[in-house]
Amino acid sequence: MQSNNKYSAGEEKNIASMFAGITAVISELCELLIEKKAIDRNELKHRLYRLHEKAVSHGGAPAAAAVSHLIHILEAADTEGKTEQPK
Repeated sequence: MQSNNKYSAGEEKNIASMFAGITAVISELCELLIEKKAIDRNELKHRLYRLHEKAVSHGGAPAAAAVSHLIHILEAADTEGKTEQPK
């Protein structure tokens, strides 16, 4: 039986790595914006949750997964104490 997948396992792994790298860069940019007080962390997470809901409602599983990954990175930073705001 032929697979419907148009990418080989190696290609899928490379694509996943590329998206993980892009998400990591976006995460660092988000942290910089928060650090510079350009946006509040809670506001950013709220906007990302809304974006995630839109992606899910429009059947965009890959987009929803990428946004979800970014949300998890930001929330992990919350629990690691990375988000201490300078006073």
